[in-house]
Amino acid sequence: MPNKKAPFLLFLLSVYALSFSSCKAILIRHVFNGYHQYSGQEFPNLQVAKEDGTHTELYAYKGKAVYLNIWATWCKPCIEDFTYIQKMNTLITPYKDIVIINLCVNGPKEQWLKMIHEHPETGLQLFLTDTSKYAFLLKRFKIEDKGFPSFFILDSSDTIQGSNIGPDQGILTTYCLVQAQKKIDTRTAAYNFLRLSKEMKQKDNAETKEFVDFLTTVSAKQ
Repeated sequence: MPNKKAPFLLFLLSVYALSFSSCKAILIRHVFNGYHQYSGQEFPNLQVAKEDGTHTELYAYKGKAVYLNIWATWCKPCIEDFTYIQKMNTLITPYKDIVIINLCVNGPKEQWLKMIHEHPETGLQLFLTDTSKYAFLLKRFKIEDKGFPSFFILDSSDTIQGSNIGPDQGILTTYCLVQAQKKIDTRTAAYNFLRLSKEMKQKDNAETKEFVDFLTTVSAKQ
């Protein structure tokens, strides 16, 4: 039988999954399709600086699934999201092949250093050093239209599995990140999350057991 270590969380997810109306289904489809906007494309390599002043590149983190937060020091919503990112950084603790990277692409470096010290335990903090790539990123990923912050889920080969899924989605975002390790795109993972939230009370198979194990693992970190 499924593990019942987190019964309240499982109950809430089950009710949520069973409560869809046709309007909700349309909204969910619209949101989930947004997750798929850049799926299958390779995220470009970028030259970056670490908090300690040393330089590296984004591709240095190949081999891990990455939650990439692109932000700017002058962006108020970016700063507000660090509260959610901090919580998500706690949720991924059991998963050693997952990392959160917060990439600041615009703003004074001194201000960046000050801000990241004010928001610890939010994952890796990197600073874009090749300023010529700033305009490229804005245009390539339409950040100039939708604004900051901008979020991506990358698999271990830096292929984009999802985008536009914020840290405020908590467990759902974490689940999609875990699934990116298996190269499952975020839209598919999100639909699987809703399906398994319903099926875990009705079926006892390897897939539902894995899902319940995930919920138990992350709920223990909340």
